Amino acid sequence: MAFARDAVAEVGEARPGAHEQRTDLQATTDGRWTSQHLLAFRYLNITGGTPTDVKAEAVFYPVQYRGAFACSDERLTRIWMNSAYTLRVCMNDLMLDGPKRDRLPWIGDQAMNLAVNAYTFAEPEIFRRTCTALGRAGIENKDINGIVDYSLWWVIDLDLFQRYFDDPVYLRSEWLRIKALLHHMEGSCNGDGFLMPRTKTKTWLFIDWGVEKNPSLTNVPLQVLWYWALRSGAALADRVGDRDAAEAWRLRSSTLAKLLRERAWDGTARGWQMYVGTSGKLSRHANLLAVLSGLALPDQYADIRKHLLGSELPPAITPYMTSLEIMAISRLDTGEAILPRIEKYWGAMLDRGATTFWESYDPAGTGSVYSMYGRPFANSLCHAWGSGPAALLPGEILGIRPLTDGWKRFAVEPKLGRLTWAAATVPTPHGEIEVLVEKGILSLRVPAGTTAQWRNREFVGPAKVTEKL
Repeated sequence: MAFARDAVAEVGEARPGAHEQRTDLQATTDGRWTSQHLLAFRYLNITGGTPTDVKAEAVFYPVQYRGAFACSDERLTRIWMNSAYTLRVCMNDLMLDGPKRDRLPWIGDQAMNLAVNAYTFAEPEIFRRTCTALGRAGIENKDINGIVDYSLWWVIDLDLFQRYFDDPVYLRSEWLRIKALLHHMEGSCNGDGFLMPRTKTKTWLFIDWGVEKNPSLTNVPLQVLWYWALRSGAALADRVGDRDAAEAWRLRSSTLAKLLRERAWDGTARGWQMYVGTSGKLSRHANLLAVLSGLALPDQYADIRKHLLGSELPPAITPYMTSLEIMAISRLDTGEAILPRIEKYWGAMLDRGATTFWESYDPAGTGSVYSMYGRPFANSLCHAWGSGPAALLPGEILGIRPLTDGWKRFAVEPKLGRLTWAAATVPTPHGEIEVLVEKGILSLRVPAGTTAQWRNREFVGPAKVTEKL
């Protein structure tokens, strides 16, 4: 970005500060000034110059929109587009959390970012670079990003990456690090096999903003993620043919599941607890993660659905966990509960003037949406983990989800609720899946090399299918 010598740039969303972004200028050989760092801003206030004295050049990752979604509700269609654009703006050399703050890759964020990327851009290289960079940082000695649950997300994300992109070459290149990380995590377990953060290394237990953490108790959301990571590790081991690792992690996950079902499921309150061995304190995050990880049993679904749809438990206030919660509800519901939640959360941001979606938003909150971390302008108003609807709308409303690696087999399970029609294009390594549901008719394009599954029927591509719902 170039400025006239007497021009001053000011960021309207977050005024310059050590914690947000810097606007330091440096002289160029032609007598002008340029910013030393990339800047994220919506408006510029120019003092001592004119608009013609300022030149701004946009930076975009070289990627194209390959996915699409539209429906009878224009507002939901707009939410999809804003979500996709949010992720695109956060694409740089690596997948960053946001262009303003922190401008860093965080592996927990990637769980949602990866899905949105798969449904929208189908660009695997940025995930490979991001995951590789994070996995190199002393993986045998400390947790990724310094966060114990983020180390678990690294393994889970690698499993999800294979499901979306089917990249065995990359998996083999990371295999020794995957084994090293899970071995590191096993060394942090207590005698019962529960994962405990290492206090000596000042490891951070995050889960989500606003989640209660008592270091003297065994955190159930963390144990559910540990179970999910072990299952993901076993699935990755199966892919590379490491039978010993697969059997060991599968056995460990099975043992952990048995303990959690005995000691973390509250039989009276009928829900997953916040802490192992306690009662009367349930956790929204434990319940939603139990569904997504496969820990929850079918006879628990009705109770979990009641808790997730209710307001008794502390809410998920970040788009990160709100997206995962909606995904969990979709697994337990006919779809009618999904749309109102998307509209209430992301639609409310639109009503507040959002053109990209934010790091944090509490629809019930009061005060400025710009403040966070005790600073008046710290909230990131373009945050990659806020892009969830770009995956939720095609993945949960139309039910387009991969069943095997690389979408070789995929499901189509429309749950339109009040919508009169919905359509989506989903990019895959084999070509685009196209789905239109309108007037009780399902129209489906199945790419060559894939098989679509709908109502216990299969359609082998290449094929164009028209069926009554």
